[in-house]
Amino acid sequence: TNEGYRLLSNFAKQFTDKKTSSPKLYQDYLNSLNGKTIEVKAYASIDGPSKEIMKGGYTSCNKENQTREAYNQCLSQARAQNVVNELKKLLPDFFNEAYKITIKPIGVGETTKFVNKTYLNSKSSDETLPNRRYEVVFPSFEKTYQK
Repeated sequence: TNEGYRLLSNFAKQFTDKKTSSPKLYQDYLNSLNGKTIEVKAYASIDGPSKEIMKGGYTSCNKENQTREAYNQCLSQARAQNVVNELKKLLPDFFNEAYKITIKPIGVGETTKFVNKTYLNSKSSDETLPNRRYEVVFPSFEKTYQK
């Protein structure tokens, strides 16, 4: 969505701004990521019976005799991959050959992790919307600088 892209762009800008405002910190952070993995986890909401045979609006995930659960798994994997593709564009320093940083898309599938709502206890799919999301998980970084 446009909102998702805006948030991802703002997130990436926080890193790229450090390149000029705190170049040593920026470089140290990049060095700390060398050889590590950044995970992008994406989720889908539960908007119908998981075992129901269905076709959804995202045609790349439509298969013959597919359950909603399988469709949502594919959808969340595609969501994670789209975020990975955008991060690679927005943070080119992180994903060049100088650093061996891996970025891994993980489609988690159906969840109620963020709001305990499904089609069974909501009036519309707007109420399950918070479960349709992604998370970017960076390895931890801690550095102390002395003056």
